[in-house]
Amino acid sequence: GVYNTPLVVGDLIYITAENGFIYAIDKETGTVGNGGWRMPQGQPQELEPLIAGPAYDPINDLILAPSEDGRLYAYAAKSGEQSWNPFRTGAAIWSTPAVSDGIGYFGSHDHNIYAVTLNDGKELWHYETGGVVAGKPLVFDGKVIAGSFDKSLYAISVEEGSLEWTFEADNWFWAGAVTDGSTIFAPN
Repeated sequence: GVYNTPLVVGDLIYITAENGFIYAIDKETGTVGNGGWRMPQGQPQELEPLIAGPAYDPINDLILAPSEDGRLYAYAAKSGEQSWNPFRTGAAIWSTPAVSDGIGYFGSHDHNIYAVTLNDGKELWHYETGGVVAGKPLVFDGKVIAGSFDKSLYAISVEEGSLEWTFEADNWFWAGAVTDGSTIFAPN
């Protein structure tokens, strides 16, 4: 099964799957065979599901694959080679990363919002919320906007990882926020 939206970059469609594999499928043939790939090379019984969707980093030409095993994997977009050792969080990742200027922003079931440099997979900062962060963050106006299962929407400075503001709601923030350039829309 596939839980999240596929990603199209160039001639390939990237899909994260419940069986733990990320697939790079040729748009023309619909197969992995002609220039596509499947990673990791392990056996399905060894892999945790990939619930979040894939993300693309154009600066480093990487495909990001967050996993139920609490790791963020990075693969070369064209070859599927692993770029760096997976970045490890304290729990499952259901949050599709937002990518901006070579940095990936995503949440985890460990209640944190992370900023990771994508050239080397190193943590830039993290910010702890009061609950699971499952939705895709929004990078907007120098802030990372992410909702949490603690019923709060957070605005975190992209530079420092510090809290700019929060908005309290009546229920969980499950899906990611969007913007029209002036207003932030965040379903909860």
